[in-house]
Amino acid sequence: MRIISIRNGFECDHSSSNYEFFSSEKALTEEERRKIAQYSRRSRPGTRKATFQYNGDWNDLPSGAEEDLLMNYFDILVSESYDSWHFAIVFDYEKNLLKELKKYECEGPDDTGIRVDHTKDRIILHLFSMLEYDDPSLYRFTTGIAEEEEDKSEVDVDFKKYRNLLIVLKREILNGDFSSLHAVVDFYEPGKLGDQVAYTKVGKKIQSILVKDQED
Repeated sequence: MRIISIRNGFECDHSSSNYEFFSSEKALTEEERRKIAQYSRRSRPGTRKATFQYNGDWNDLPSGAEEDLLMNYFDILVSESYDSWHFAIVFDYEKNLLKELKKYECEGPDDTGIRVDHTKDRIILHLFSMLEYDDPSLYRFTTGIAEEEEDKSEVDVDFKKYRNLLIVLKREILNGDFSSLHAVVDFYEPGKLGDQVAYTKVGKKIQSILVKDQED
């Protein structure tokens, strides 16, 4: 049975878990694409993107797959399951960058907020959230990245608007601008950082689509 909930114009299919992985920094090789496709018989990764969809309560990415895909192939993840969203951005490890990102860890209700993980080579910035609505203005964020060969997986997953938002956010951070993370912290834990900062369009947009409580 398919259960559909509609909230302020946003339609969510509760019967599946959906993933979009994207490589904003480099195109994938044929060998890399073959390895990625092993995680699902319906997966046909492109040169930049791989999508996965698992239907039902007990189907999902295999254990360790998300970590493998982010550590070795992709730097952007957008996933959605039962109204809960997970955004992830991967950076090459730098001690000072890790120290700065850690300042923006925060907690909201129902396990939402920002978490920062790292290995000796990589840093992963996680944002766990619930979203208010599917804002058409998200499509205004563009990246200029061309997909040499598109993902042809046999699934209906397209999170381009959120993916582009994360890529632009990553570029801000690499340029030393952490104000959009400040916007997220101020949403979940107002006053935690103390100081007031001016938010970019990215920060304003992220803050505007977050919600703390999901209605039934």
